[in-house]
Amino acid sequence: MVKFIIRILFIFLLFLSLLLNAEGKIFFDETGRKLSISSEPKRIISLAPSVTEELYYLGVMKRVVGVTKFSNFPDMAKKLPKVGTYIHLDLEKIVSLKPDLVIGVKGHTPPGSIRKIEDMGFNIYFVNPKKVDDIFISMMNIGRILGIEKKTKKIVANFRKKWEMIKKKREKGKEVKVFYQLG
Repeated sequence: MVKFIIRILFIFLLFLSLLLNAEGKIFFDETGRKLSISSEPKRIISLAPSVTEELYYLGVMKRVVGVTKFSNFPDMAKKLPKVGTYIHLDLEKIVSLKPDLVIGVKGHTPPGSIRKIEDMGFNIYFVNPKKVDDIFISMMNIGRILGIEKKTKKIVANFRKKWEMIKKKREKGKEVKVFYQLG
């Protein structure tokens, strides 16, 4: 009788774990929106050139299946299917590419387009960079969703190191000739 109860309990726990894993992992984007992702995204659409570049630096361009018209770096982005601009999206193209994840920048994509994409069952993650350090946070968050957190930590640490070197040069009074724009 005890063996029977143990078997039933084991089967119940196995079923419960499968059920919980089917729902997926819960993430919150940088605007506080909730996403439920059942497996590591393999088909990503980027809704902004800056996002495309982040995905490139994370080494996941093979997963990117669509980009906006203005994504021109890296060179391989020029060859990917275009989903319109971040203001005027080609929703039919997005549907045809069957993305696991769509990544955009807060404030760039019209709310009506966001609703339509969500209504079609696609996950949308928004980054919200306001300063350089926010870019590093975005990269870490994207790396976590894509299942490459360990690799992303190394990449971001390298970028932070370079950024700190630039800031130190500026603090020492050396003129740094660079223009950097977010957004």
